[in-house]
Amino acid sequence: MIDLARAGGAEERGFIEESSSDVIRRSIIYDYQTIFRQIGDSVNMTGGAKQTQLTSLETRVDQDSDRTSLTYAEYVSRGGGNGRRVVVAPINLGLPGGYRIVQFGCFFLLPASEYNKGGNSPFCAEYVGAYLQGSEQKGASDTPGYYMARLIQ
Repeated sequence: MIDLARAGGAEERGFIEESSSDVIRRSIIYDYQTIFRQIGDSVNMTGGAKQTQLTSLETRVDQDSDRTSLTYAEYVSRGGGNGRRVVVAPINLGLPGGYRIVQFGCFFLLPASEYNKGGNSPFCAEYVGAYLQGSEQKGASDTPGYYMARLIQ
């Protein structure tokens, strides 16, 4: 996937729907959502170097009470994180002209020091499985996806 992103050049950096650095920053730091998407929807990739998103990502990691775990397994075993390093992202096929969402996944952001390579470098995260809305951890299912817990009586 990193090779595909690099092959797209400055036209496609992996950000979706928004080209405003300020809006992308709010999305990363404050969970601001501009467009709601579901499986099967097409996403528009946006281009350009987003150097300001480097500090946004570092800020997001710093919002977590566990800023140093190197892996998701370590994060869970320590039990001290507040979930800010656990994020959901749409997964697409990675094919230019066909960026259709095929799934949503839960990802674990790496320590902030891993994101010091600049706005033209890939920002990677560890894929951990299903996402459970409102949880500090991944969902219990082995099937990737976006899940919500609902209490009923």
